[in-house]
Amino acid sequence: MQDVTKLVGLLWALFSMTLAFFLLRKNWMNKWVSASILLISVLLGFSIFSPMLPFQFQEILIPNGGGKGPGFLLPLIGLLVIVVSSSALGRTFCGYSCPVGALQELMYRIPVPKLRWGKKWILLVFRWAFLAAMIVSGLLFGVSFLYYLGGSSFFRLDPFEWPFYVFAFLAVLSLFYYRPFCRIFCPVGALMSLSALIRGARFRRNENCTDCGKCERACPVDEAGPDDLKLECYACNRCREACPFDALDYTFGKGR
Repeated sequence: MQDVTKLVGLLWALFSMTLAFFLLRKNWMNKWVSASILLISVLLGFSIFSPMLPFQFQEILIPNGGGKGPGFLLPLIGLLVIVVSSSALGRTFCGYSCPVGALQELMYRIPVPKLRWGKKWILLVFRWAFLAAMIVSGLLFGVSFLYYLGGSSFFRLDPFEWPFYVFAFLAVLSLFYYRPFCRIFCPVGALMSLSALIRGARFRRNENCTDCGKCERACPVDEAGPDDLKLECYACNRCREACPFDALDYTFGKGR
């Protein structure tokens, strides 16, 4: 049964990230459409605990975490397929398909005062340090750092495990800070940011751009500038919604 839920999660991930790409490409994405996709992803996280790639990722690292059968292979196959797909489609998996990211995205939309993380490089240092520690602890000691962050306990609705409250705190924190789990702790997010270097689909400025800066002020990850690499772009569409000149396309090829 567990393998079935992982397969359902993988199929939803592929469908929803492709759907999000199509809607962004056609400029048909809006707040209500995106909220619907996000809500389905969150409900799937609670109902069948899938697709939870940040936590299934740990099964690949821990020798006894997933065995050598389908339970081990599905997370590995899913990770490879989604990372490769994201190289072309952009980070639509992180943006719309993953229930952990979807929950944080919906929480951040609640209208309360927002806070910024500050310098981007500080987050990058924490992210890669945590990823290195997670890989070493998993391979050498069989320790799952991600377990202690509580995502699995939270989506199983298991308040009797203390990590449940760690993730609950991160969820509340996402009211004020944009995607704290995704931007610091998620190993898949780190891999996705590297896949963005391939420069597949992303938001690019067209000839209508007047450099008014509204897209840059709307971007919660400070990646909307013409010289930004867009490594942390979650395709949230806020930049395009803020643009008064229809100067942003979600596309391949040239553009700032």
